[in-house]
Amino acid sequence: MAPIRLLLAAAVLLASCATAPHQSFQREDRLVISGASGLLGDAVIQRLIVRGVPVHDLILVTRRPEDLAVYARLGASVRFGDLNAPESLPAAYRGGTRLLLISPPPAPKGWPERNRTAFEAAVRAGIRRIVYTSILGADRDLGDSPQARHITADHLQTERYLEACGARWIILRNGFYLDGPRSGFVVDRAVEMARTSRAVVPYGERRLAPLTHLDLADAAAAALMGNFADSRIYELTGAQLVGMRDIAIATTAATGRAITVVDQGPDQQYSPTIPIGPIDMFPSMVTGDLQRLTGHGPTSLQEYIDAHRDEILARSGLAYSPR
Repeated sequence: MAPIRLLLAAAVLLASCATAPHQSFQREDRLVISGASGLLGDAVIQRLIVRGVPVHDLILVTRRPEDLAVYARLGASVRFGDLNAPESLPAAYRGGTRLLLISPPPAPKGWPERNRTAFEAAVRAGIRRIVYTSILGADRDLGDSPQARHITADHLQTERYLEACGARWIILRNGFYLDGPRSGFVVDRAVEMARTSRAVVPYGERRLAPLTHLDLADAAAAALMGNFADSRIYELTGAQLVGMRDIAIATTAATGRAITVVDQGPDQQYSPTIPIGPIDMFPSMVTGDLQRLTGHGPTSLQEYIDAHRDEILARSGLAYSPR
């Protein structure tokens, strides 16, 4: 086992022993995480353990059980399950009482129907509550591209299937990630701004309220464990709308690098050196739902930039110089 995994194993084992169970978690409950081996899934597992869920009450479902061997050694039940192989799901979900279905990458065709099959299999297996990770803006049809409209429409249809499945449900409409291998939304831009001392604000910029995987993992853990009498939707966002100017201000505060902000006019073409990512499907909105669900606010932009200061300095070739 790699050293990092050894440290993780020790940390989560200590947490499960030392932390009192969350008051709403019942000892007869077994929590199923479907899609457990991804970045968000792994973070949810750790948050559940820190919140006091015994490892042996976790059922971790994945297409790659070998990736979760560390949790199997700690006592979790690690099982194969694949939405593209629906015959695998009844055995994968058996014995669970609450399910978190982390939405898989969108497929060209039949994605909502695969999720509906998973919901039906869960109900037949005895699952009483299902938590689904949807997307912020699923009900708004904001996408400028066919791909974006396809993704939001599929999430909305999946939500409708969940609402009709017969179990209690919680829908988490997750906002745009501050972090993650595909977003590149903040750190890459901060690096470029620090390197060039320049930030360009495109005309009509859509500002978003992003948040981290750990914020969303904490929300998922709270939704899975909480004692909710009714079904509900949470729209999860960061605490502030973030655009290029905000990233520049936070980068200057963290690195000491003065950054000139340039506002483009309506006739200027914005050609970023870093891909913007699929922001067109997300609405510009801020909610307090993360606070209501978890009891704490989301990671702020400045906190996130500060946490990545050394990386930004190293990648931009700078040394810290307080202003």
